[in-house]
Amino acid sequence: MKPLFPEGKIHFGQNVRLVVQNDRCSVYKIQNPTGDGVMTSFQMLPGMILMHCDMHMSQYLSDLQVNTEMFSIDHCREGRMECCLTNGQSFCLDAGTSMVHTADGIMPEFFCPTSHYHGLTLVFFLEEAQESIATLFSGVEIDLRLLRDKFCGGKPPILLPKEKMPCSLFSLLYELPQNDDWQLHRLKILELLLYFGGLDISGIGERPYFYKTKVEKVKAIERYMMENLGAAHTIEGLSARFGFPLTSMKLCFKGVFGSTIYAYLRNQRMSAAAKRLRESRDRVAVVAASVGYENASKFAVAFRACMGKSPHEYRKQTTEFMGGEPKY
Repeated sequence: MKPLFPEGKIHFGQNVRLVVQNDRCSVYKIQNPTGDGVMTSFQMLPGMILMHCDMHMSQYLSDLQVNTEMFSIDHCREGRMECCLTNGQSFCLDAGTSMVHTADGIMPEFFCPTSHYHGLTLVFFLEEAQESIATLFSGVEIDLRLLRDKFCGGKPPILLPKEKMPCSLFSLLYELPQNDDWQLHRLKILELLLYFGGLDISGIGERPYFYKTKVEKVKAIERYMMENLGAAHTIEGLSARFGFPLTSMKLCFKGVFGSTIYAYLRNQRMSAAAKRLRESRDRVAVVAASVGYENASKFAVAFRACMGKSPHEYRKQTTEFMGGEPKY
């Protein structure tokens, strides 16, 4: 099968497999020991590719090779994607944020701290895309090279917060058209380019970048907590155990995982408790203790806050198909 992308100008590498293709669409499969992912690519116009990305993996090592002038606009709808820079720093693209970037300066290794990322990427091959704009949208002044230089220009990628990115800019691009009519999607891409071209980025605060050594530490902290959900964890204790200054640890953890240490730990504990309530006949007090709650009442309050119902209600609802409720 012939790839959708221009021949000889971009190569995904051996770890990305083309599985389905027609005249307008290509589906690529990614798989490794940490999970799998799917990239579905649509050719909007010559030189313009829209990619839907759905990743359920914690790590992805890319063999991507680019042999032409291009840039991409990425938008995250759900989850998180950690990007590593060649200067040893990293940052996370999270829900509602977007960025414009080239392949320069970005390492070929990506991480999904929560093992989930759903977003889109618009790829512009400058020569072909500029010609498409001139042909189909004559009179519209869009210079793709100027746009690329505005956001890239030898600097680290600028992350655009969701406050700067109205949902209407991207929402249509996540929908498939009826009867294979992409006209509205093309117009939406044109609107997006005009919006980015006129966007004042001078007032956009710099998104926090974290050095790899710090990111690796907070990932080690997360693994330690997940392997010891029943233990009593304090941020002071974690700071001392991993030799990580308290303030830096809290900032870096939230930057990578998107929530505070306590909020993340509580959500993971409740997810583990819900699984045990569904799959075992253990008493609620035993389930509570297994995720670090000696007091069953406090556990019930935390569980309801996360799951919207009490542990007993949750278990009853999810075990009715088994022909009876477990004994407590």
